[in-house]
Amino acid sequence: MSAITELQEHVERRKSAEKAPLGWLTRDALAKEIGVSFNTLQKYAVRHLVEHPEWECDYLDATERPNSHLAPELCDLLRSELQDYVERRKSAEKAPPGWLTRRALAKEIRVDHNILKKYAAQHLVEHPEWERDYLDATGRLNFHLAPELCDLLRSELQEYAERRKSAEKAPLGWLTRGALAKEIGIKHDTLEKYIAQHLVEHPEWECDYLDAIGHLNPHLAPELCDLLRSELQEHAERRKPRDKK
Repeated sequence: MSAITELQEHVERRKSAEKAPLGWLTRDALAKEIGVSFNTLQKYAVRHLVEHPEWECDYLDATERPNSHLAPELCDLLRSELQDYVERRKSAEKAPPGWLTRRALAKEIRVDHNILKKYAAQHLVEHPEWERDYLDATGRLNFHLAPELCDLLRSELQEYAERRKSAEKAPLGWLTRGALAKEIGIKHDTLEKYIAQHLVEHPEWECDYLDAIGHLNPHLAPELCDLLRSELQEHAERRKPRDKK
């Protein structure tokens, strides 16, 4: 899609968009109200939106721009769940030496954050104690990885860097999760829930290729992309604004 086409779509959406009904809030507004970061609120929100996509809808925000809003039901749930998070943050400690956030380690190793996350997840299944909440450099409560895991990932991702040197570009029709999520118009975390169901039976539908910016990244086969487009069409329909009563 060209930049001009995207701009035209944005203008059309703005013309037809309505103001948010009472109680519907953007993620930024709700995060500010509760006193947590946008990313923290997003982690909690996606768990509910997989089951209730109708709890998210596009409305005009305070600046008159079309923006994703969360339903009052979801806002109330998040206020309750994140109250515990806020209390834990008050008594949280700074990360001990050697404990790093995923983003900090990814920056150090010079790999994509999502690639590092994938490698880390394999170890955390057997060693959940290698991940703990500590205050990060900005004072936010954030997941940190233990020194043992950081050392393992440095070693494993060195091999990844070597593989990238000889990797091929993705064949026609193979897409990254990010590219497919953008095309369908859905959150990455929601897409992942649908992907996992199919990869259990068809692991060959995922393969590492170089993406558009030269990173070695998992790509999804055309067969899987078509299945997901079909399945997520219903999900997208459920996100449309509710009919006025």
